[in-house]
Amino acid sequence: MNAFDYLSVLISIVLALGMTRVLAGVGEMLQAMPEFASQRPLSRLNSCFAEEVRHSLRAEINVH
Repeated sequence: MNAFDYLSVLISIVLALGMTRVLAGVGEMLQAMPEFASQRPLSRLNSCFAEEVRHSLRAEINVH
């Protein structure tokens, strides 16, 4: 193995540890806010979807 190979392995290890740290932080945030993590994004998605359906229905009624 030459110096480039050692450097590549070292950089890979550092990046993997950094990604592990970031994902652990995201997991801790989600556990700290269970209501936000489980309900709010879905309710926002549902309300956006419902609004889109209402808009489509209004447009279809106005066309016919």
